[in-house]
Amino acid sequence: MKAEVRTRRRRGLSYKSTHGASRVQASSFRLPTLSFNLLSPILRPNLRILFVGFNPHPYSWERGKYYAHGSLWRILRKSGLGEIYDDSQLLDLGYGITDLVPDRPTREAHEVADEEYRQGAERLRGELTALRPQVVCFTGKGAYAHFAGVRTGKVAYGEVGVFGSST
Repeated sequence: MKAEVRTRRRRGLSYKSTHGASRVQASSFRLPTLSFNLLSPILRPNLRILFVGFNPHPYSWERGKYYAHGSLWRILRKSGLGEIYDDSQLLDLGYGITDLVPDRPTREAHEVADEEYRQGAERLRGELTALRPQVVCFTGKGAYAHFAGVRTGKVAYGEVGVFGSST
């Protein structure tokens, strides 16, 4: 029996799906490259904490809000770092947020090429030197591994100097 193929519209984008398919492969989905960034990093000098992720998720990109699904904000509330419900509250608490590759939304971090991460890490090092945040908090071991240029298995949790030296 041949599967039915339908064209669907979701959030203004057209895509084809096979009726009964369990899910669309993440690598087959790529947002068009835009000439402007819908999700701007939230930065200023001397932040208490700068959160750094891989790259924007399309859901956050479309809404112009970091972690629009709310997962990071729930973690920060539970940790006692503040009653944060979205990125609009970050600067009031002395926090900021950015991504290694801030201008390319993808559903999965592995969809970003290693060269893009290398360029993003270089850009971020310059921003960190200029902005001098007190703490840089990577939102995952993989984000730090790309920044530091090491394999994920070689990254330990804890305090590590941003430029590779111990703190």
